[in-house]
Amino acid sequence: MRFERDEAFLLSVLFMMAVLCVCLAASKQVIVAVSDYQFRSSIAIGALAIGQFFRIVRVMPTIAAPATAIGIFLIAGQVMRLFNYLLLPYQFESIDAALASIDASFGYVWSEFANRMSQYRWATGILRNVYISSYAQILLLITLLGVCKKTTAISRFLCANIFGGIMTICIWFL
Repeated sequence: MRFERDEAFLLSVLFMMAVLCVCLAASKQVIVAVSDYQFRSSIAIGALAIGQFFRIVRVMPTIAAPATAIGIFLIAGQVMRLFNYLLLPYQFESIDAALASIDASFGYVWSEFANRMSQYRWATGILRNVYISSYAQILLLITLLGVCKKTTAISRFLCANIFGGIMTICIWFL
């Protein structure tokens, strides 16, 4: 296997997170339903294999880079999904009330916003469809960046996505 420096770095970060997940599962005595992770994981491994094939055998960087990036993106989703799951249940006092009071000091009240939005079913339907299509949009973006030979942009995108996801999970944990 031959990964670019950024790809190898991100894969090593994800590997360390996976090891952390194994340790968390063992320490909390949590049984992980591995079958829930098999389908997406097999697609991720397939994408990595396609990327390696087009990097080593056929030498087509415009296919190799996005296929590898898609594999890394899918692996990241799986590892972060497991990490988030293993942090449950939270054992600390919630800071939601403190955050809500900070929001209120700026004039924003989440419950009022949610109630207002629930009156506009068409808007929530649009937002739901945008959210559901976000995975496909990301995969399309990675593919387009690869075809346009923007490998640096792919690396930056993956770094932002993976580290942003890790930070989000840590904030949710708090």
